[in-house]
Amino acid sequence: MLDLADKIWNELVEKNRIDIGQKQKKAPTVRERNMVFEESIRHPDVREIGGEWLFYQALEQLQLKDYLSNIGFSEEATQLALTQIISRTVYPASELETARWIRENSGVCSVTGYPIEKITNDKL
Repeated sequence: MLDLADKIWNELVEKNRIDIGQKQKKAPTVRERNMVFEESIRHPDVREIGGEWLFYQALEQLQLKDYLSNIGFSEEATQLALTQIISRTVYPASELETARWIRENSGVCSVTGYPIEKITNDKL
């Protein structure tokens, strides 16, 4: 009987979802299952999201988004404000450095919904 890891491994191999160099129909050894091929791992836009998401959840509990909307902030202004608050909390730096960090490393815009293309140090 196959354990869950073997079952998943075999499914990945059958669907050509894993780069093992050649198809294997037998259950993998522990060594084979733990192999990672650096040349097959590519992702063009890797971003941090842990601290950003955690602080967004805190702001949700504080109902800050609703408060900003109630005092007249537009949806986009609310998203920018949340982006700024979260960014400065997670990565306290100057406006210029914060804008760079958001564009290059952070997933804060994915969390708040603010378009990353609009991030500049002047906006912050």
